[in-house]
Amino acid sequence: MLITAGVFIALFIIATITAPFWINWLWFGSMGYRSMIVTDYIGVTLNFLLGGLLATAIFYINVRMAIRNTRNESVVRENRMGRFSTSALNLIGSIGSIVIFLIVGWISKDFWREAWLALRADEFGVSDPTFDRDVSFYVFTLPVLKGIQVSLLWIVGITMLAVAFVYLVRLGVRFGRWGDVPFVALRHLSGLASAMLLLVALGYILRNFELVYSTRGVVIGPGFTDVNIVRPLNWLMAFLSVAAAVGLVTGYVLRSPKWLAGLLGGWFVLAFLVTPLLPVLVQRFVVEPNEFSREEQYIARNIEMTIAGFGLDGVEVTELTGQDPIDPNQLPADEPPLSNVRIWDYRVVTPVYQQLQSFVPYYEFTDIDVDSYTIDGQPVQVLLSARELNIDGLPETARTWTNRHLAYTHGYGVVVSPVSQVSADGWPVMIVRDVPPTGPPELAIER
Repeated sequence: MLITAGVFIALFIIATITAPFWINWLWFGSMGYRSMIVTDYIGVTLNFLLGGLLATAIFYINVRMAIRNTRNESVVRENRMGRFSTSALNLIGSIGSIVIFLIVGWISKDFWREAWLALRADEFGVSDPTFDRDVSFYVFTLPVLKGIQVSLLWIVGITMLAVAFVYLVRLGVRFGRWGDVPFVALRHLSGLASAMLLLVALGYILRNFELVYSTRGVVIGPGFTDVNIVRPLNWLMAFLSVAAAVGLVTGYVLRSPKWLAGLLGGWFVLAFLVTPLLPVLVQRFVVEPNEFSREEQYIARNIEMTIAGFGLDGVEVTELTGQDPIDPNQLPADEPPLSNVRIWDYRVVTPVYQQLQSFVPYYEFTDIDVDSYTIDGQPVQVLLSARELNIDGLPETARTWTNRHLAYTHGYGVVVSPVSQVSADGWPVMIVRDVPPTGPPELAIER
C-alpha cells in the first residue's frame, strides 16, 4: 500500500512539473509552430548551462587556487582557524560552486532571447546624433552587454569574498595590517580586484550609451548636462578604473600601500560624491536658469528622432497660409467632411445633458463619447452619453435594500447630438433624447 501511494505521489509530482511542457508542446504543434517551442527550450537549456558553468568555473578555479596556495603556508603559520582541513575547504568550495551554478543558471535561462536577438540584430538604418550608433545597438546589444557586465561583476565579487575567506581561515590573514598579508594572497586578491575594476570601467562606458534614455532634461534623451558633464565624468571614471586595475596587476601598487589608498580614495570620492552631485548642481544652476538656450539643440534632436521613430519622416508637409482664394467648385466635394467638423467640446456638453436630460436626481451623465452613425444615408459624427443611475441621488428614505437591489438597478436611454449642429437657442441639437428615448429609426434603442 505504501509503495503504491508513493508511486502515485511521484507520478503526480512529475505530471505537475511537466504539465507546462506538454501543454506548450501540444498547442504549438497544433498551430504548426512546434519548432518554435523546441528552439525556446534549447535556448533556455543552453543559457542555463553556459551561465551556470561560466560562473562555476570562475568561482571554483579561484577557490581551488587559494586552497592550493595555502597548503604549505598553513602548516607554518600558528593559527587556530588555519586548522581548516583541505578536504573541508574543498567540500565547502564544491557546495558553493553547485549553489552558484544553480542560481546563475536559473537567472541566465530566460536571457537567451535577448542574446539571440543581439546576435542576429539587423540595423535600423537610423543613427542617434549623440554617439552616431545605429538604433539597433540600443534596442538589442546594449541590454545584453549591461546584463553580462552586471552578472560578471557580482560573480567576481562573490568569488573574491570566498577567496579572502580561504586565506583568512588558512593563514590567519589580518587584512587590516598590510604587512601581515602574505604575497601569495595579495597577488591573488589583487588580480580579482583588477578584474572587478575592469568590469566597473566597462559599466561606466555603458552608462554613457544609456544616456539616450536620460530623463534629466526637458525631453527624454541626452541633454546639456548629460553630454557636457555626465559623459566626460563617466569616461574619467572608466580611465581611473582601468589605471587602478593595471596598477594592481603589474604590482606597482603592491609595493606602495599609500599609493593604493590614495588611488582608491580618489576613486571613491569621484564615484560617490563628484559623479552624483556635479550633474545635479550644473542642471540646477547652469541649465535651468537658461534652459531653452542650453537645451535647444537637444530638443531638436529629440523631435527629429521622435519623427523618425513614428515613421513620420517621409510625410510631405504643405504649409497652409489661408490666403489662397476659395474655389466655389470645390465646396460641394468638401461638404461631407465639413459638415462633420466638431464644434462642440464634450466638457461643455456634459453639464448641458445633465441639466436638460437627467429629469430626476438619480440619473446622471458621467462621460461623453464620440461616435459615427449613418443617418439618412449620410455619415454623421455625434456625441453620445448614456443616462446612468446614481444611487446617491435617491432621497435618504428611499435607499432601502429593495430599492437599491430590485427597483433602481440601472439607467435608462441615451442622449445623442451631432458634433457640428447648434440649435437656434445655442444648445446642442439632440436627435436622441427624453425618457422613453425618441429619435431617428437608425438610432432606435431596442433594449
